[in-house]
Amino acid sequence: MSIKVISEDDKKLVKVALERLDNSFDEPLQSVACAARTKNGDIITAMNFKHYAFVTCAEMAALAIVQNEYDSPIELITSVRYIHGVPEVINACGRCRQVLIDHWPDVNFVLKTDDGLRKAGAQEVLPYTYIHYPGGKK
Repeated sequence: MSIKVISEDDKKLVKVALERLDNSFDEPLQSVACAARTKNGDIITAMNFKHYAFVTCAEMAALAIVQNEYDSPIELITSVRYIHGVPEVINACGRCRQVLIDHWPDVNFVLKTDDGLRKAGAQEVLPYTYIHYPGGKK
């Protein structure tokens, strides 16, 4: 997949993430929201969670929800947070990109670029990524 302009359906997913952020924002504990769409069309939202012992990114919270409650992989994911008081799309961190790609190599991400919001696949967001293969000799 190449980097593409997001569709109207993709914009709706961003709107869902922004609504979750507006409804659940609780600085400093919860400051990033994400929305994910599965290949079956289900929409999942999640928030990050900060604790003095660890931080769970919103994307990882969404992954856990999908892995435990849905039968379909994530097709598209977007993340949002307030930047100087304005809610904006942010790009997933490298760790989240890698973990999502390990689980679903066909996952796509909404990206904030100099040209506006775009959609890109694994090879565009993490080129030459490590591919996790199950171990063993056979």
